[in-house]
Amino acid sequence: MSRRAILSRGPVEVYMRNGTCALLLLMATVCGCFTSQERVTVTPVEGVERLPTRIAVYPLLTAEWVQTTERPKYFPATTASADDRLYIVAPAETKLVSTMHSQLLTAMLAAQLSKRGFTLKELPVEAPSDRAENEGTSFFVSLETLKHLREDYGLEGILVGNVYLAPDDRDRSVIRVKAVYLRLVDTATLDVLCHVWIPDSYAGESMEEAAQSLAFSLAREAKLISEKP
Repeated sequence: MSRRAILSRGPVEVYMRNGTCALLLLMATVCGCFTSQERVTVTPVEGVERLPTRIAVYPLLTAEWVQTTERPKYFPATTASADDRLYIVAPAETKLVSTMHSQLLTAMLAAQLSKRGFTLKELPVEAPSDRAENEGTSFFVSLETLKHLREDYGLEGILVGNVYLAPDDRDRSVIRVKAVYLRLVDTATLDVLCHVWIPDSYAGESMEEAAQSLAFSLAREAKLISEKP
């Protein structure tokens, strides 16, 4: 091949390589935006026209890590009212715990919700120690406490749920959020107002990213914000 032919192809090859790189960068950017902003789903219950903005965040609970070769399927905790308490009940055959990382994620989520316009209240909670047989399967907050916060401080809703955390596949010191299931519950009627979740079909994200995405999606649904996160 002549030197002229080689030189004539040079700019074309450079252009194609630059164009390919630009296309790949654009695709990565689009995918990144999608996974960080659109993976959170907020579904209000039928008939609910407005989400409360004066809320409390119940400390998020997490399942203990289980080493398995199969991809685990995650299910949401449920809520139930009995004995003057609002219970957060673990999925079947699951033990929920409060850990340093789940508490850290709770704090991050609360900070992001406050940043986006929610008014937050502290919520004292405890596990039902009088039910030893159910230890690790349910937590509760007393209805009297909810009544007090509702009447004296205008508390409208309580955000409860569970999160699934696991070490990063490549760096075990990094904890990633694999899935989240939350419910926003009316403090007066104890009705579920909306469901919020990040499905386990994603590889996982940092706690900071998860907190930002969850808070943004809830704030947008509550009509506190409209701009992108």
